Amino acid sequence: MHLPKLPATPGNEFVGEVLKTGKNVSNISPGDHVIAARPGIGTWRSHLITSHTLLEKVSKSLPIQFAATLLVNPCTAYRMLQDFVELKVGDTLIQNAANSAVGQMVIQLAKYKGVKTINIIRDREDFRKVQNLLEDLGANIVLSDKQIRLPREKAGIIQKFGKAKLALNAVGGKSVSDMSSYLETKGVVVTYGAMSREPNVIPAGKLIFMDHRYVGYWNTRWLEENGGSSEYKKMIEGISRMVVDERIVGPVMEEFKLESFKEAIERYFTPYTNQKQIYIL
Repeated sequence: MHLPKLPATPGNEFVGEVLKTGKNVSNISPGDHVIAARPGIGTWRSHLITSHTLLEKVSKSLPIQFAATLLVNPCTAYRMLQDFVELKVGDTLIQNAANSAVGQMVIQLAKYKGVKTINIIRDREDFRKVQNLLEDLGANIVLSDKQIRLPREKAGIIQKFGKAKLALNAVGGKSVSDMSSYLETKGVVVTYGAMSREPNVIPAGKLIFMDHRYVGYWNTRWLEENGGSSEYKKMIEGISRMVVDERIVGPVMEEFKLESFKEAIERYFTPYTNQKQIYIL
């Protein structure tokens, strides 16, 4: 966990406009739009003086709301599809928390790569509404956390889409076991969250007989190690280009003034919310 020394200004993500640069800065100019190259800058503020090495220029054609949220969710989805399994056209992945901001981005990036997605969301009153949202983004199939456990349902999905090479876990608990039953031999489960606050349930048979691999991904560490690198720039430019070309879209967002931070935080912790909260200064 990344804990700053107190007192500290919170916030990892932002997009801002450069007002002035030092005489030795050549890669960024006044008027440019910039985001953080690394986490921990402290972005809940109206103005910031910092080193140009901690900033990355982004296209002015990129929607402001998406640019403000580019650093974490889109990059998490991008890296998990890029770094753990070589996914090819026609391959399949499975994910839980598919309606989250990361989940929505996974669906779109996978579709762009020609990869099929099996998507799990919690059983809920507005299930059909969320299902339609994710299918409009390109989800091949959307199932509840109850449906995914039905033997007949599972047999039909595997027959239609094949077994998955990759599973993306943001929930933990029994959901990990449920997804692992859809994985092929030597499949990989990547855990990047623990929304259930329960330990991952990993069947011993999947380790012994299926040779499944269980790994983790923490976007903060990746950015600390790679922020500003050529791979980082390639990722930011690639995602930005897809957004500008309208190949992918960001999640639905709710805008709040910074002085309404308590209301924004309460909304963030509201169950079954499909929106991302952002501050507008």
